[in-house]
Amino acid sequence: MPEEKKKQSLLVSFLSVSSSKFIKYGIQLIATMMLARFRTLEEYGTFSQIVLVTNLAISIFMMGLPNSLNFFLARAETEEEKNRFVSLYYTVNTVLSFIVGLLMVICTPLMEKYFHNKLLSSFLYFIAMYPWTKIILSSVENLSVVYNRTKFLAAFRLTSSLVNILIILLVQWMNWTFREYVALLLATEIIYTMVTYWFAGSNAGKLHPYFNKNLMKKILIFSIPLGLSTACGTLRHEMDKFYIGLVMDTERLAIYTNAAKEMPVKMIAASITAVLLPKMAKLQKENKVKEAVKLWHDVTVFSLILNTFFAIGLFVFSKEAILVLYSKKYLPGAEVFGIYSLTYIIRSTYFGMVLNTGGNTKLILQSSIISLVVNAVMNVVCYHLFGFVGPALATVISTFAAAFYLLYHTSKHTGIPYGKIFPWKDSGIIIAVNTVIGIGFYFLKSMITFSSSAMEIVFALASAVVWAGLDFVIFRKKLTEKWKIMKKH
Repeated sequence: MPEEKKKQSLLVSFLSVSSSKFIKYGIQLIATMMLARFRTLEEYGTFSQIVLVTNLAISIFMMGLPNSLNFFLARAETEEEKNRFVSLYYTVNTVLSFIVGLLMVICTPLMEKYFHNKLLSSFLYFIAMYPWTKIILSSVENLSVVYNRTKFLAAFRLTSSLVNILIILLVQWMNWTFREYVALLLATEIIYTMVTYWFAGSNAGKLHPYFNKNLMKKILIFSIPLGLSTACGTLRHEMDKFYIGLVMDTERLAIYTNAAKEMPVKMIAASITAVLLPKMAKLQKENKVKEAVKLWHDVTVFSLILNTFFAIGLFVFSKEAILVLYSKKYLPGAEVFGIYSLTYIIRSTYFGMVLNTGGNTKLILQSSIISLVVNAVMNVVCYHLFGFVGPALATVISTFAAAFYLLYHTSKHTGIPYGKIFPWKDSGIIIAVNTVIGIGFYFLKSMITFSSSAMEIVFALASAVVWAGLDFVIFRKKLTEKWKIMKKH
């Protein structure tokens, strides 16, 4: 058994996880930029369709099991308990992931009919294996946080992302087809999946096929509501793409998919959530609910300052961002990109944090269902009212609706008044300041005549530097205060 690792502060864990996430998603973004330029819209659109269906299938059939890692490992009191849980986790997830792959292969003709794309059957091997690699690889982050192996996580993400870049360059240099790129991508995914099994076994003890009915029952009681919530959340998040895929062709879906692709900005809140969940679970287990909520507030304000800068900045300079990221052929998606960027404000934190760590997962499920229904209705309404950008607006509306619903029930669960359950005042000031700055840069940009797209991009980058400087000066005291609190914990 590995020796117990020295505990890290919340700040150190956040910096380790967030830096590795930014490296991973930054390099993945570079890979997307290269694919957008090297491959046709039809090829990229086909790949997007496979990923869309895979994400939805995983969220539906995995019953929320991936969400159980942090919760049960953080509460396990002995190494033996951890070993039993990890062995059970990988046994069940491996079996289920292959079942998901098989079901996707069977449903491929339906996918082709829905998306009006006969190319999908050319990638049956990828459709069969991709769910397994995606499910197993998703566990690396949670294991790394629980076992304080965030350096390994950074190295793992860096090398896997760089390999993807090298594959793209190799395929382009050798003038190979898109099918050959997909085959090489799957081969590397399988290699890193096997490394994940090794990593789990080296930390939790030797992995072995294991099943325990009573333990599985406990896990399912916790995970199924979260699993249904995740499925609803995934469908809500991807519904606009599914709708665009239904009413428009593969090339338009490719444009929409890239325009709606999440930037590494989301990693700020995702990293905070990953390292905060175990801490929050422990505090609530000790009945320190107010202390847990206060910690959540402090970290949320820190995250919101960073996220709001990027959200409104990317909204104002959406055209320039598309030019840099994906080239001119994706410019029809600039407005969609800008609208999506606004979701980073609400996604500065996980609004179900207190309910999740308190074991109230049914309320999170209810929130997801309500948000899904709102998004389904708004997708149709907004598409007919606003066209191509309509589904993006529907996503923003449903995301905000889910957040406010969760806050309401968090207030009821904790007994903390709604006016105090969230840092409303700080949030309002942060959003207002960045909105005013954004309006200023928007009108300044509209008054200047640029001689080329390159000059527009230069202006946007210069504006971002000035904007960041203004934010730092205005919120320096607040950032320093929250930084010290994170360091303390």
